[in-house]
Parts: sequence; C-alpha cells; structure tokens
Amino acid sequence: SYFGGTDKTIFELIVKISLFYLISVFIGLPVDKREKKEEDAEFLRRRLEREIDRSRKMKKKAKKQAKELVVMHELGRMMNSENSSLKEISDKVAFIIARHLGLKSFCIFILNEETSQLEIKSSVGLPKGIERKVIVNLGEGITGKVAKTGNPMLIDDVKKDERFTYFGGLCKDI
Repeated sequence: SYFGGTDKTIFELIVKISLFYLISVFIGLPVDKREKKEEDAEFLRRRLEREIDRSRKMKKKAKKQAKELVVMHELGRMMNSENSSLKEISDKVAFIIARHLGLKSFCIFILNEETSQLEIKSSVGLPKGIERKVIVNLGEGITGKVAKTGNPMLIDDVKKDERFTYFGGLCKDI
C-alpha cells in the first residue's frame, strides 16, 4: 500500500524482482565460466605453441651439436692414425669438412716455413693439379691476410671483394 498497491502486489513485485535477479545470476554464471574457460584455453594454447617452438629450437641445436661431435670424432680418430702421411690426413680432413659443411669446394693451405708461402695441401671440388699451381704469399689476398694476422674474415660475396684472387685466376666460378 506504500507504493499505491496492496501488500500482495508489493510482495509479488519483490518476488518477481528476486526471481529475475536469481535467474540472471544463474544464467550469467555459465557465460562467465565459459568465457573464463575460453580465456584459459587460449592462454594454454599460446603457452603450448611457445613450448613447441622452444622444443624445436632445442632439437635443432642438439642436432647441430651432434653433427659437430661426429665431425670432431672423425677428425680426431683420423689424426691419431699413426701410419698416415700429412697429405693423407689433410685429404681426409678436407673431405670431412667439405661433406659436413655442405661445401662444393674447399681447400687446406699449409705454410711452407722455408719460403713463408701458403701452399694448397688438399682440396675438394677444385680443378685437378691446382695444388701445384697456387702459392699465396703471407698478407696477399684474403687467405694470406688471415694467415698473417690470425684473424678470421667473413666475406659475404667474394665477387664483390677485390681481395679475393680466385687462386690467381685459376678458379673463376667460386
């Protein structure tokens, strides 16, 4: 009667509002829980993707390290062979390194201490007989500079570097 109605009307109104509130709360809970579950699932999916990516990187790194260990083992075993000459050892080293690094051509220079010149001791993928034709003076070209200073050099494109001598012009397709 306070709102212009009967006690029964007010009671019905309170019951209806209460029921409406309770129904909306019960209906709202599953929606909230569903959204929470979807958020949790998205979080877990992103975390799983990160872990899979991390696992792939670790697997790739482990494969690389295993490959390096195989190379080191092969080189060590071969170098410990007592009845191999320097030429046989350098030929095997050149082959192993070229194979494991995927190089089409590769050579090993040795310093001739009598002449202070670098001579090709072994090669893979270079023209036959090149070992007898190529001699590099210390400080000459990239190979000579590296041998003289002991500092490595990385040349991205030898075609754009005038210091690269193509073995005195004998190998122009490098």
